[in-house]
Amino acid sequence: MHLAHSAICTADPTTVEDTPLTICNVPTRVDAVKTAALMAALAHRARDGRKLPVVVHASLEARYRQHFANAGVRVAADRGLTHVVLSTH
Repeated sequence: MHLAHSAICTADPTTVEDTPLTICNVPTRVDAVKTAALMAALAHRARDGRKLPVVVHASLEARYRQHFANAGVRVAADRGLTHVVLSTH
């Protein structure tokens, strides 16, 4: 099996090509408007059942979990010492 991968940085997360797997390390020092746009785009990708691991700082887990909950997307958490991986089902 061959897996293609790429890293894309953009101010508009909705412009990134839809892929079977998206992994995102959510930056902690981004304003609330940009964070909400990023999380909405990630939740949109996860709505069709796609696996979507999202890495967030452990102290902010509830905040990012709520973004998914507001979009109707369930997540599981794998907690580390400083970060949490929220994975969609």
